[in-house]
Amino acid sequence: MMTGNVVAWTYALLAFERATAGRKLERWREDLASVSRVNPADVVAHCKQMQGDRRKPLEGILAQCLPEVADFVCLIVSRGLVHLLADIASSYDHVLDEHYGLTPVDVVTAVPLDEKTLRAIEQRLSAMANRRFVVNARVDPDIVGGLIVKVGDKVIDRSVKAKLDSLRQDILESLVERQSNATECTGPAGSGGLLRHE
Repeated sequence: MMTGNVVAWTYALLAFERATAGRKLERWREDLASVSRVNPADVVAHCKQMQGDRRKPLEGILAQCLPEVADFVCLIVSRGLVHLLADIASSYDHVLDEHYGLTPVDVVTAVPLDEKTLRAIEQRLSAMANRRFVVNARVDPDIVGGLIVKVGDKVIDRSVKAKLDSLRQDILESLVERQSNATECTGPAGSGGLLRHE
């Protein structure tokens, strides 16, 4: 059985094919993003309206989309996949970025980053790896501070949380080692002194 991400990626590729044929790659990105932010029940209602009386003017978000995008969205709705619209829009972004030669990089911080900082991160990564990146920023207050960078399957964790976790692990290992050394020096509990080697 296919997972939601595989299904979303498949529909994103289909959207890319249609957008390429119509030479409207960015407009598809905008329209899919707009539709993905709408309540799914409203999207279903708009698609029912499209299937109904075509003489009645279409209202709502689908009326603002390219007709081919509206048809594509209604295809997704007809297949019972309206819950995947946001994933499809996100996957389409990744497909389009790859088409433009951009490598997506996820950056997680404890607080939101301003546009200038995001561009600086993109430029620094591009200089280090000699390729172009596009930063997808996300906020996670649980990391306390610092940042986590993920490119493909590689993760660079420079968060305060990771450093604290590492410090805690080092302390635990040190305590276990000390306990082990103390046991070796004094012998088993109740032996009454140092072990003798003969």
